Amino acid sequence: MITGFDVYKFYIRAKLHFKKNDFDMSKTHVKPSVSTFENRNDRSVFDKIAKQKRKKYNMYIISNLLEDPNRYIRDFTNSSFIRMERITSNLTYFFGDFLSKYETKEDLINAITTENSNVKIINQFKEGSLDIEIICILNNIFKLTDKWKEDEIFSFVYEKEINIIEKYSIFFTDYTSDCKKKIINKYDL
Repeated sequence: MITGFDVYKFYIRAKLHFKKNDFDMSKTHVKPSVSTFENRNDRSVFDKIAKQKRKKYNMYIISNLLEDPNRYIRDFTNSSFIRMERITSNLTYFFGDFLSKYETKEDLINAITTENSNVKIINQFKEGSLDIEIICILNNIFKLTDKWKEDEIFSFVYEKEINIIEKYSIFFTDYTSDCKKKIINKYDL
């Protein structure tokens, strides 16, 4: 059974993950104390999230911190959670839909690589026509952020976006192999 303390521990780790460049919650662990949790005057919010979201409390926290890493737990909303839940429940479908827009392997490569310090998929994300989850999966497959950082102008202009993609990508490793198979099958690699 998920407890408010479980939600609190995840919240602390996720908050650090999205706010600190040198903290990676998949590699670094923090151990908040029960007494610290019990002394918080917002403890009931964590208990409520544990009851309402059960196993999806982590998605609820991540979706809200992704929108605003400084967002306080009491200000979390369901709208960001609903958006993320809709996408992740059909992520391989959405990924296939994304691939359908690129006829050839070269078209896909042109969309994900820097050209004149510009990347088509970043522009689509900023315009709202591409979900960040798709970019995260592409990042897991192609290590895009490492390549984007090689372009000094691009990495300077899009530093915030690159950081968000790197931080958020760890939550999509489970989808990577299925989506990679879609790329291999579509482009006969």
